[in-house]
Amino acid sequence: MKKRLLSMGMVICAVTIAGVFALLPARDGVTKENLDRVGPGMTMQEVETVFGKPATDKNHLPSTDGIVPGVVLSWKSNNGSRAFVYFQFPDGRAYDKDWWERKETIEDKLRRLSRWPWW
Repeated sequence: MKKRLLSMGMVICAVTIAGVFALLPARDGVTKENLDRVGPGMTMQEVETVFGKPATDKNHLPSTDGIVPGVVLSWKSNNGSRAFVYFQFPDGRAYDKDWWERKETIEDKLRRLSRWPWW
């Protein structure tokens, strides 16, 4: 009887722990550390591999003579920060990058946490 109760308790604990991990948000690939891994000459596909997902936004860079010299792709992280990578045409390789850090206030964090599924 005691062994059965102990076994059931262990199963309940294991299911509870698995449930908590299932509800946690996925790890974000868009980080400053991953942006630091992006180097000059990388292709768009290589950069997408570093971040683990396709770009969130794509904007063409204007030029004075009307020819589009390149494109900037941006990736948005879970906390709202953004990674920008600039690609030059015609070869479509990275030549610059930038990081915009979102400064999240306590109210913003509470608002974001209130949208989690278990609330």
